[in-house]
Amino acid sequence: MSESTTEIYQKIHEFRQKYYLNKLIRGSLIFLLLFLSTTFFFVITEGMFWMGTSARTTIFALLTISSVLAFGYLAALPLANLLRFGKVISDEDAAVLIGQHFPEIEDKLLNYLQLSKQSQANELLTAAISQKIDKMRFVPFATAVSFRPNIRYARYLLIPLLIILIVFVSSPDVITKGTYRLMNFRKPFSPPPPFNILLKQKNLEVIDGEDFKLDLSVSGKEIPSELYV
Repeated sequence: MSESTTEIYQKIHEFRQKYYLNKLIRGSLIFLLLFLSTTFFFVITEGMFWMGTSARTTIFALLTISSVLAFGYLAALPLANLLRFGKVISDEDAAVLIGQHFPEIEDKLLNYLQLSKQSQANELLTAAISQKIDKMRFVPFATAVSFRPNIRYARYLLIPLLIILIVFVSSPDVITKGTYRLMNFRKPFSPPPPFNILLKQKNLEVIDGEDFKLDLSVSGKEIPSELYV
């Protein structure tokens, strides 16, 4: 294989690496967007409505399974391809993608790859290959992949992050306690009563057998008609 041909294959390799790096970045952003949005929704739901153990168990299982599957497809798979594990796009497939981006190349790169393989058995094709390679040696194949579209997903990711920050600052218990109850999905929890009891007296000592007047106040959304000690 000539030096020029080696250079072409090296540039195709660089394109393929950037192609999978771009998929990894985009997939990671999409995964974080989906994971944060869905998890925050269920945490807020639990924090406000106190779901039962069955509902929390189902939600936890669905979140876990969907998160693992989404992470595997959107992030782990592109990472494996980037590290050359598993099935990756062939040189010919990469040539088609590159040709779609560069009008001056079109299908010339694909034809060149096909000719270069045939030339190993037919020396008459060497001249034709040399003519084609001169037009492509200085084309930066890797620039066919752009990271700029990923900025849009990064902006989308800011939306749930800002909402989570606002809720955490304004009502931290909704997030912290909702998360705790979801993580401990098998443990039963009871919501607090819709009223508060405030004792007004400090001295709670009483002589055995004598009546004791308990001075207190009750406040809240619902006031009970009777209280028992």
